[in-house]
Amino acid sequence: AGRALTLSHTESEYKSADGAAWRDLTGKAGTAVTDLRPAGIARVDNRNFDVVAEGMLIERGSAIHVIKVDGNRIVVRQDGGQ
Repeated sequence: AGRALTLSHTESEYKSADGAAWRDLTGKAGTAVTDLRPAGIARVDNRNFDVVAEGMLIERGSAIHVIKVDGNRIVVRQDGGQ
């Protein structure tokens, strides 16, 4: 009876974030889904990502592009921004 109440799983069921796929984001354009102060959410390649803005605040709805991916940190810049 106790086995029916416990979850069973294997280590193969767990997956970490795909860092290689994130590196492919460098140079791609997207849109800020939330205000980036400097952290927030941006949509790139039809997927939402936690990102960090380089520099100042980027308002929701602004066009952005990915300038760097460092591990699990995705850095974006507002299009037209310096």
